[in-house]
Amino acid sequence: MKKLKTGIFSGSFNPIHIGHLALANYLCEFGEVDEVWFVVSPHNPLKKPVDLWPDELRLRLVQLAIGDYPHFHASDFEFHLPRPSTGKDSVVGANQNGLLPKINYLSIPVPDIP
Repeated sequence: MKKLKTGIFSGSFNPIHIGHLALANYLCEFGEVDEVWFVVSPHNPLKKPVDLWPDELRLRLVQLAIGDYPHFHASDFEFHLPRPSTGKDSVVGANQNGLLPKINYLSIPVPDIP
């Protein structure tokens, strides 16, 4: 069985918007990845915690935004990591839990634009 190419899109998603979805869709549609995991970061070190909406609300908004699109998945993986966390922390945590050897992955770097 072929391993899926998985894009790990880690961010605060405060809130998720059309730009996030367009980028992820582009990567899926043009063959860069087979699927994208939207990993909601509870505390991006570039942002003040008081400026972030509640974790569960941001996760729920990601879930609603991606709906039942089969190539998109929402994850709270970073909720279980020390805070603040970065996309790199998410990849390291996934690797320590044995997830990454099971998939081919691409971390999706996106500048944090306010």
